[in-house]
Amino acid sequence: MCLITGSAQGLGKAFAVRLLGAGARVCISDVREDRGLATLEELAQRFGREKVTFIQCDVAQEDQFNRLFDGCESHFSTACVDLLVNNAGVNTNLGWRKCLQVNTLGVMCGTEIALERMRKHSKRGTIVNVASLAGVTTGAGFGEDIWPYYSSKHAVVQMTRTLSANMGDSDVQLKALCPSFADTEIVSSMGKEKEAEVTRQFGLLSCARVADAFYSLLTECPRGSVMAVVQGLPPFLIPDTSRAQVKALALMALVSSKVTGDSTVQAGTYKTILCLLLGLLALLQLLLLHLVS
Repeated sequence: MCLITGSAQGLGKAFAVRLLGAGARVCISDVREDRGLATLEELAQRFGREKVTFIQCDVAQEDQFNRLFDGCESHFSTACVDLLVNNAGVNTNLGWRKCLQVNTLGVMCGTEIALERMRKHSKRGTIVNVASLAGVTTGAGFGEDIWPYYSSKHAVVQMTRTLSANMGDSDVQLKALCPSFADTEIVSSMGKEKEAEVTRQFGLLSCARVADAFYSLLTECPRGSVMAVVQGLPPFLIPDTSRAQVKALALMALVSSKVTGDSTVQAGTYKTILCLLLGLLALLQLLLLHLVS
């Protein structure tokens, strides 16, 4: 049994359709009751009323989130949900506080509740956190007011990776989905100028395309996976190379400080050191070829 937040429309609705089509029972949820009820009626007619229900919830309110789980489990007569999809999200139109409350704290709250319940019932469950390509990139070119959105999505990716890496042999799996810009209200409410810039730079993913990637992440990818979905490319996993990168940079900084004597290594120095190392490798290769010949 599946629970999806922010699923009255857009990506959340597409995820619900994909899961229902695979035979799952789904509880959709949204802060907007009117849209949620309309979507419920549509999905009930398409997949059967016994397969789907709707419960209104503001994920920024912990008491409402708990009631959402209670209502979902009660409706489907199950002790615990099998899958939580933390999909609810907003952009920066309502201010940075609201952006972080929904996009970050809401995801953390849902994850905490799901983990507690799944562990209590020894549930082999899954939590999919819907982040964004904004969670693994920077928002250069979109204006300084975009920082709350990018910060909130980075937090979701790191929360998913860090929590998953420290859960040992737990039966609960955490994964994160990082789609590029999709044809949703989050993009359309940015304003025509920014929407046009987004479309020009990235294109707009269809919700159905993202839903197919979501289902692949859910059913084919190992725990801790972070999947990117980009226009014109197949979905691909983004490995967590942060520790290796830091170690490599630390080694380059050590070499640089010995060579230049600088007490602080600047970003441009890394490029110089890297070019020198590549040059040395090229010379060694030429020398070996000469010796062999």
